[in-house]
Amino acid sequence: MNQSSADGRRADDLSALLCAHWQACSPSGPSLSLEQSRQLIEFAELLQHWNRVHSLTAVEGLADTLQRHLIDALRAWPGLARRLADQAEPRCCDVGSGTGVPGLPLALVMPGLQMDLVERVARKAAFLRHAAARLGLASRVGVHQQDVTRLSPSRPYEMIVSRAFAPLENFLEWTFHLSGPGTTWLYMAGKLNEIKHLEGDRYQHPRLAGRLGELSVEAVGGSGPERHLIWIRRLS
Repeated sequence: MNQSSADGRRADDLSALLCAHWQACSPSGPSLSLEQSRQLIEFAELLQHWNRVHSLTAVEGLADTLQRHLIDALRAWPGLARRLADQAEPRCCDVGSGTGVPGLPLALVMPGLQMDLVERVARKAAFLRHAAARLGLASRVGVHQQDVTRLSPSRPYEMIVSRAFAPLENFLEWTFHLSGPGTTWLYMAGKLNEIKHLEGDRYQHPRLAGRLGELSVEAVGGSGPERHLIWIRRLS
């Protein structure tokens, strides 16, 4: 078998592995196309390559990267797509983007989504710019190397997301200036009993009383760590 055939077989195997992981954790969710799976694998390979030099993540091995980073990010895909379905050009902000997860995988599978990645660590921001360019996303993915509290967008975001950035209370407070009436926050959480101020169908933020409305908590499956998606919508 020549090198080209071996590379093609490896890509097919990785694509099948990625699709199997995705189907297992979201059997009723949207399907990955061949092009989407190819781009997601390319992103995982870029992340591994940079990680060897710049220590971006503790996750090692391509199979673990696919499951623990990419599949974890894609768990938000169905809910995100539903909530942004009525937006002509939805804008999303991924705060503390780090490895580009969940922002870059979501941008790859949602071609109409404009995504801003906020990361203040220089080596991580450099990776995000490189990955966005290599994946052909530079026209709709922006990278902001700064503290999120200093970010000043031209208009409010429709969606603000976070994965392993800060406690929910801080995430909401530090990004409230990026939102407008109707903005939705997505907080990718682990165990619910670790979330403060989560009471019934409301999130009782100590400093944003009366500003936060609809709350939805979604348990998502899969073989990895426990994961809940917490969606909170701004009232005014």
